[in-house]
Amino acid sequence: MKKRKTFSKILASCASIAVLVGSLSMNVFAAESQYVGYDCPRDGFNVYGLDSNGNQIKTTYSNRGYQTYISVDGNSKQQLKNGDGSFSYDTAYTSGSVATTISADIDSTGKAVLITYSVTNNGSDAASIRLGSCADCMIGGADNAPVRANGNGLSMTDGTNNFYLIPGNGNFTTMWSGGYGSRESNVFTNSSSHDYSGDSGLAWSWSFTVPAGRTVTKAVILAAGAELTTHTISFNANGGSGSMESTQFISGISASIPGNTFTKEGYGFVGWSTSPDSTEVAYEDQGEITLSGDIELYALWLPLPTIIEDTEPATDLVYTGEPIELANPGQTDEGTFVYSFYPDGPFTEEIPTGTSSGTYTVYYRVLGDEDHANTPVESFDVTIEGTTVTATIDGTEYDVNPEETLDRPEDPTRPGYEFGGWYSDPEFEDEYDFSSPVGIDGVTLYPMWIPLYATADEEPEPRTLTYTGAPLELAVPGSTEEGTMVYALSPDGPFTETVPTATASGTYTVYYKILGDEDHADSEVSSFTVTVASVPVTVTVNGVETEANAETILARPADPTREGYDFGGWYTDADCQNEYTFGSPVGVNGVTLYPKWTAFEYQLTGGGSGEWTEGSTDGLAFRAERTNNGAATFSHFTGVKVDRNTLDEANYSAESGSVIVTLKPDYLKTLAAGEHTLEIMFDDGASVTTTFTIKAASSTVSTGEALTSTTTVIGSIMVIAAATLVTVTLTKRIREERK
Repeated sequence: MKKRKTFSKILASCASIAVLVGSLSMNVFAAESQYVGYDCPRDGFNVYGLDSNGNQIKTTYSNRGYQTYISVDGNSKQQLKNGDGSFSYDTAYTSGSVATTISADIDSTGKAVLITYSVTNNGSDAASIRLGSCADCMIGGADNAPVRANGNGLSMTDGTNNFYLIPGNGNFTTMWSGGYGSRESNVFTNSSSHDYSGDSGLAWSWSFTVPAGRTVTKAVILAAGAELTTHTISFNANGGSGSMESTQFISGISASIPGNTFTKEGYGFVGWSTSPDSTEVAYEDQGEITLSGDIELYALWLPLPTIIEDTEPATDLVYTGEPIELANPGQTDEGTFVYSFYPDGPFTEEIPTGTSSGTYTVYYRVLGDEDHANTPVESFDVTIEGTTVTATIDGTEYDVNPEETLDRPEDPTRPGYEFGGWYSDPEFEDEYDFSSPVGIDGVTLYPMWIPLYATADEEPEPRTLTYTGAPLELAVPGSTEEGTMVYALSPDGPFTETVPTATASGTYTVYYKILGDEDHADSEVSSFTVTVASVPVTVTVNGVETEANAETILARPADPTREGYDFGGWYTDADCQNEYTFGSPVGVNGVTLYPKWTAFEYQLTGGGSGEWTEGSTDGLAFRAERTNNGAATFSHFTGVKVDRNTLDEANYSAESGSVIVTLKPDYLKTLAAGEHTLEIMFDDGASVTTTFTIKAASSTVSTGEALTSTTTVIGSIMVIAAATLVTVTLTKRIREERK
């Protein structure tokens, strides 16, 4: 038997350890004092009392705990729980942009548990919150113990043990009690009375606003035990009007005083005192108090400030994209006007501003000076009207709300290009953010196009070239199946499909690109250099050699001279059959230039062996002419010699028509009778020499051929010309008659 008892104890110990381990694994957060404890069962947070033997005094049925619900901005309520239905302390449960955590602590007396709710608004707008908890409640083993109102909280008793639930910071908005099965649907309901008898449930909640980016905390105090005692706070209007019910507080446990509901005409409530004649504030409105006995609190009053000019809503407001003041400030000499977007503040002297269209509620009050009370919070609504701006998307205009974001358009398409996004500038430096509001200035969106450049199958390549004098293609053509390869000798074109050619030596830059087809954009311009090598040649001019290159253009040399010859031009052959053309390149074979010479002489064609008789008034004429290019005769005439003496130009005259030299009579009569020599001189050939005779005067004038006057010579020329003309005319007429 002993062994069996020992074995039974071992089994019991193992079972206890298993239960403890199981409890620890299920309840991550748990703590106890001598009087109370909390844990984390299936449905929510749980609080229980402890009797003198350490046994739990339950406050929820089977210690299932208190379920918590939240409603944000009027939406359906959600229970704060994990995905598997369980609950955890200090876990952020989200509902939209709002996150809520619940924490538990045992207060400093060890007699109560403080449950703190922290609600954080991570959104950009204020959030309207309803937050509450409920439970299938019991006290100890009494599941049917009635729930009753206890001032600003609820309580239960089984005759031995008591349970108290009171607000920790500020009153509840609602308190409910009734049948346990209706607790969840009434979590935000306020009971008009608490007199239900039966298996009970209870609930409490707060309604409040959480500004954007802020956190609001709410708290509840729970305690259960046989030794809990309560004390009563009673409230005295102290000259005011209205009524407030007395409230029971747990002895030694700090809790919030209910909010004042007394009023006094022309006065404002400033706090509570502990005697009717005191002017010192002992407790703030809804301040914390710890009772060790019953107490009566007296309302303290100060006159309300006199308003010189009340705060008024601003009017005719239209959205501008900039902050707009929503109120015309009030004026008082007995305090300070303060403002807020929330009835519970924070209040500041700065007038609230609106940055978007819509209706705002502005709350305001006067913070009285030391002789005046704060005025009650008042409010008014202010509307900022909306407007429209223009959004231009790829050239199409739309009227849009500047406070809203644009819906991203479908990506456009363009042959030969890839769409690269929407930009707010034509330089494509600022990609548009579709998550941001349009803004009061509107927006113009430009599509970025990324070319799908055409590519070459084979790139064109430079040729290796030497000057030939003929056009030379500078490149081996490239090929592509995505457009047309085009070429140019300038980066700016013009580009053609013809490969550029060169007709001179030197270095050329060939530019090329591909004109894309309908599915490709034109490629960028590329280039390479090509060198056409020059060719050295020999140029021989009249037997003198010089070095040049094949592209040298010869300057025409000065015409050479040769006595007795006319220069007839430069020729590329010794037979002077092919005259050289200056102004063209020498060519790859060089060139040899030969001067063409035509022999000539000057002949006497009239007046030879002439005679002149002293006393004659006529001169003595002589005619000389080139045998080649007779028209040039006169241009080469340089003078006359008689008897080897050069005559002064005053002694003769010279006329063109070949050269007709006439010795003047005044000169002739200076010569002695007899034969004289005459030379007609030229600069490019031998002189023409003849003789003439001076005869002494006689009575008979000689008619011989030897004596020829100027008139005779000229007359002879005219006769010959007339005869020639007659002959040509007769010949022409005979030919016409034969036809």
